[in-house]
Amino acid sequence: LSEANAQLRLLSTQKDKFMGMVVHDLRGPLGNLQMCARLLGDPQITTADRTLFSGLIDDTVEKMLSLINDLLDINAIESGKLVL
Repeated sequence: LSEANAQLRLLSTQKDKFMGMVVHDLRGPLGNLQMCARLLGDPQITTADRTLFSGLIDDTVEKMLSLINDLLDINAIESGKLVL
């Protein structure tokens, strides 16, 4: 029982570290999205810059959605609910 508890504590620590990395990997891109959105609201911004920032927003959202979908797949695998 003591060994099982130690293993559970180790797994919990690893899960906490993993979640910290996930939060970090999502927080950075969200900050970038916020900055681009604010810049798009600037009336002095050029059309070329609007196009650039819109593209950056689209690329960032696509990467974030991919990460979230991967996390959902991991969750489904772990819970035995993954449907192929």
